[in-house]
Amino acid sequence: MQNHGGVPDADLIIRLVVAGNRRQPVRILNIAPVGTCTAPLTGTEMNSPSAGDDTTDYIAFNLDDKQPVADAYKNGGFEGSYFDRTTVSLRYTEQQVFLILAQTYKHYCQFRLQFSVLDGTKVITETTGNARQPFRVSGPAPVYKEVYNGGIAGGFDGRFVEFRPHRP
Repeated sequence: MQNHGGVPDADLIIRLVVAGNRRQPVRILNIAPVGTCTAPLTGTEMNSPSAGDDTTDYIAFNLDDKQPVADAYKNGGFEGSYFDRTTVSLRYTEQQVFLILAQTYKHYCQFRLQFSVLDGTKVITETTGNARQPFRVSGPAPVYKEVYNGGIAGGFDGRFVEFRPHRP
């Protein structure tokens, strides 16, 4: 859906691979989302919930906070500052994979990720997006124009089925 302009609802999972591009080792001190948040989108919802338990470790951002911080996130809960408990150093061409969860229940957010990197004695910033575009995620709307259910919510046959709530 995202390839056709769709936006994830509430949770955006980003798999980001970074590589050392300096001849000397560098250390990532922080990652922060930079962008804007407005009212959630209200168009069509395509709902296909997961049926499995997720025990993956993430760096997570609560985009509903005025200044979201990089938190450790596991088993559905925020566990405090990721970079207070984890050191990430990179040598030249060494790679690090980050799994990042950006979460909002109140807004539509467009953002990039800004890295603070210690290069020798200087702190530099590097910013990345999604193929030169910002990342996007929307909190659930109070009302959608249309709702379609798929996966475990739509009958398991791979199709999305229009949801029509029963009205008395």
